[in-house]
Amino acid sequence: MNFSRTPQDSTAVIRFVEGFDGFLNSEGKSPISQPSQHLPTVVSDDSMCSGNTDISSHILDSKFNNSSVNDIKVKRSIDFDKSIEIYQHKSKIARLENRVETLDVEVKRARIDTNEEINASRAEFLNQRESKDELMRRLKLVAEREKSNHEQLNEYRIKVDQMKSNSEKKIEQFIDDKIKASEQFAEEVAKLRSEANIVKEKLQKSDSEIVKLQHLLKESESRLNQHENLLEKYKEQGKELDCYKMKATKADLRISVLEIENDKLRTEKSLSNTSETFLGKIKELEESCMILREENRRLIQNKRNGMLQTEEIENLKNKLARIEPLRLENAELKSRIEEYMAAFSKWKAIDENSKPISPDCLIGTVSDLRRKNSLLLESNGELNSKASQQNTANEALVTKLATAQKDLLAFKEKVELQAESIKRLEKRLLFVTKERDGIRNVLNSFNADDICDQAASQLLKTEKDLEACYKRIEQLEAEVESQRTLRRIDNRDLKERTVHLETKSPSNTSSTEYDALREPWRSISRERLAILEREKVEWLEEKESYEGIKEKKHLQGYYDPLTTKIIHFRNNPAFLAAENRKLVLQQLRRECDRLKEIILGSESSNPSNLKILQKEIRELREQLANAEKFNQRLKEIVREKIKVFREACYILTGYRIDDIGENRYKLQSIYAEHPGDYLIFSIATGGKVNLLETDFLNTIADLLDKYVSAYNAIPALLSAVTMQLFNLQTIQLTSSDAL
Repeated sequence: MNFSRTPQDSTAVIRFVEGFDGFLNSEGKSPISQPSQHLPTVVSDDSMCSGNTDISSHILDSKFNNSSVNDIKVKRSIDFDKSIEIYQHKSKIARLENRVETLDVEVKRARIDTNEEINASRAEFLNQRESKDELMRRLKLVAEREKSNHEQLNEYRIKVDQMKSNSEKKIEQFIDDKIKASEQFAEEVAKLRSEANIVKEKLQKSDSEIVKLQHLLKESESRLNQHENLLEKYKEQGKELDCYKMKATKADLRISVLEIENDKLRTEKSLSNTSETFLGKIKELEESCMILREENRRLIQNKRNGMLQTEEIENLKNKLARIEPLRLENAELKSRIEEYMAAFSKWKAIDENSKPISPDCLIGTVSDLRRKNSLLLESNGELNSKASQQNTANEALVTKLATAQKDLLAFKEKVELQAESIKRLEKRLLFVTKERDGIRNVLNSFNADDICDQAASQLLKTEKDLEACYKRIEQLEAEVESQRTLRRIDNRDLKERTVHLETKSPSNTSSTEYDALREPWRSISRERLAILEREKVEWLEEKESYEGIKEKKHLQGYYDPLTTKIIHFRNNPAFLAAENRKLVLQQLRRECDRLKEIILGSESSNPSNLKILQKEIRELREQLANAEKFNQRLKEIVREKIKVFREACYILTGYRIDDIGENRYKLQSIYAEHPGDYLIFSIATGGKVNLLETDFLNTIADLLDKYVSAYNAIPALLSAVTMQLFNLQTIQLTSSDAL
């Protein structure tokens, strides 16, 4: 290749070559004819040296003759010619060096291009090799899958048969257990009902006795209250009597003092007879004293009566305040007083001969009745515990029945799923066979045309054979029908002959003749029928085999040119794609052949690149494995944290929150009595919360009206629900403890 020189090139060699080319072009073909013109250009480097030598030679050899001058000129011309030849050879050498350099550059470029092509071809070859390996692996996997699928099908069929047999046995056992359990349950329920009725009767009797005793207690308490009121009145009157006694003593003291004074006055009267007028006044004073004493007594009594009346008024006010809530009860109790009076009269009639019952006796009877009541309650509790145990046992049986039914349903679902899985496996087998056939077609695409022609010829042959088989079967069926008609005709003739013979001869002779005539026909017809049935079975087997082959061929894409016609488009995209694929395959094959040769040469020269690539692939696989492990650890940590967070929310808030799906959340309280006591909330896109209807929601309608419809406060509703459930559980616990 020629080396392209540019005028901008600044190398010394190329500049020298350009100058030399210009020199040659200017000189022409005879550079020796004009030496004077080229002296300053060509001999530019040696001009100074030659000039100095000439001058020195001229000075030194000036004494020589003119003959020496001619010799010098000849020598100069010879030297000049030699110098010209030298420069020509140098120019050629420079050109050759330039060509060598250009060739080296081209060789380097060619090496780079070849290395790139080798690398690309190597990569393509590796990709093709990997694709071939993958195809072979797929074939192996497909074959293994077929084997495994066949084995799995056989195993599934065996398992299904075992499961069916086990399920039938379990169902029979379960039905027997169910019948026995239902009978036991009915018997136990009848026993419990009878016991419950007896206990109810006893409880009703005890309740009636307790009610009667309570009424008696109330009446005795009312009498005791009356007696206590009378005692209080008597005590108050006794206090008043004490006061009166004190006053009487005081009055007696005063009377004694007055009597002493009166004695003194009498002594004075006796002493002073002259003071008779005063005696009359003393009598008047005594009378006035008596009047004053009486008035004083009246005033004291009035004062005391006023104090008592104020106290009685206060007591009456307190009693009225106490009696006002009892008036309403009194109105209700009036209707029951008559019944209580009748019971009291009966009670009196029982104890007519005895003395009136005291409160202590009543308390004793009440304590006895309470003991009896406690015993009855204990017996009732035992019966209730037995009933609860029976109920729990019944519930357990019901749960067992439900679980068994669920197991049956699950088993049926499993059987259905296994049947579906078997169907899916069969479909997969079909797909796998199709894939296998497709891969085989891809692998055998080199000789696809020959195979297609052979397959088409085979199809035509098989279809012709099928048609021949159909025709032969039709002929055989026609022969069978004809034989049947002949047999019917022969049977009719035989019947007619037997009838005719029976009319002519006796019964024994007719039967023997009939049997003698019928036996050869029977043997012949049996032989013919056996032969025809064998031929029919053989033809049917051949027909089934041919139909299977035909179905396989149809699945592979073949058709019958006699019965089906195919319309071909002018610009059929499938045909164009197939042709393009053929061209691409041919190009790829050529490239593969070329790359194989390059790779064989490159593998011998550069084995280190493969090792580097293998190391990089190993490192990348290790990085991928580490990244997958890291992701798995993160997932496990997140799951653990989510579990801890959910448990904390369940413990702190008292609600278990489960995501049902479609922005729906299920909330179940920690105090829920049944698993069906839960609420469902749906959260819309705008953050709006909606309550969905459940069975438990109908039980808290009052709380909904109170909190949600009035204030739209869902947290308050949830807290109220928790408090309600908590109170129910605590009340149940306290009642059970009390019992």
